[in-house]
Amino acid sequence: MTANPSPEWTPGSKARATRRRFVIGGLTTVVAAGAVSLVSGNPISALSGAATNANADSSNGLVPYCKRSAWGADEHYRFDADGTELFPPDFHTVQKVTVHHTGSWTPTGPTEGAELVRNVYYEHAVRQGMGDIGYHLLIGPDGTVYEGRWSGGTHFPIYDVRPGSGERAPMAVTGAHLKGYNVGNIGIAIMGDLDDADMSEEAWTSLQTVIAMIMASNQLDPTGSSTYENPLTGLSVDVPNVAMHRDYAETDCPGKILHDYWSQLQALVVNRQSEIEPTTWLA
Repeated sequence: MTANPSPEWTPGSKARATRRRFVIGGLTTVVAAGAVSLVSGNPISALSGAATNANADSSNGLVPYCKRSAWGADEHYRFDADGTELFPPDFHTVQKVTVHHTGSWTPTGPTEGAELVRNVYYEHAVRQGMGDIGYHLLIGPDGTVYEGRWSGGTHFPIYDVRPGSGERAPMAVTGAHLKGYNVGNIGIAIMGDLDDADMSEEAWTSLQTVIAMIMASNQLDPTGSSTYENPLTGLSVDVPNVAMHRDYAETDCPGKILHDYWSQLQALVVNRQSEIEPTTWLA
């Protein structure tokens, strides 16, 4: 599948991923998703200083967390040759959370997990010309939560202010995971192909916890549904507060397995949210 630079272009059916290919599930604000082979010697598979232990950044005791510098994000990808930032961060009130899967080979540990995040980053930032990774967070099979979209140098993911800081409710940086509906919509990607393989218990638990933290810090009901409205374009749609990619577009993302577990996930997030302080965050 070849990336098309037109923001109006909509892909057809999602290509089947193999062990050494990935297909990004989301439709971005800039270009549509593509696929790339992970070939031997690819510079994004051999970044100097890249993390080999993604769990090293666990900070809140709830989930293991890996920041951009630890998984080996090359921040040069965010700028053009003149030093202009390609996808400058802007922040908006959180309305929704949307769950995806990468539709890819499944990493077997933190080293492969960091490699896959780097490859998704390279695909989005460089090949598709977006200047950053489209997802806000990615979750590996070992439960590690990887920081995705650059949050403007705040030193913690997604938000402009830390939850519970006393300033105001946090606002989320705009990602690029859902064409037309990115503003105020937090995108979380499960690493792997959930059409072909089940989720691990570790990833399942981390997904519940991360969504619960987001719901708690923004006082949102994980079982509720309301109208999403893009404040920049006026585009609106009635969707659940915690939605699947397929709730917005004709796609199988985030895969049959997660689709079948969805009502169970929502109930578990409610329980988890009741246990989490609104001030709790990943870093």
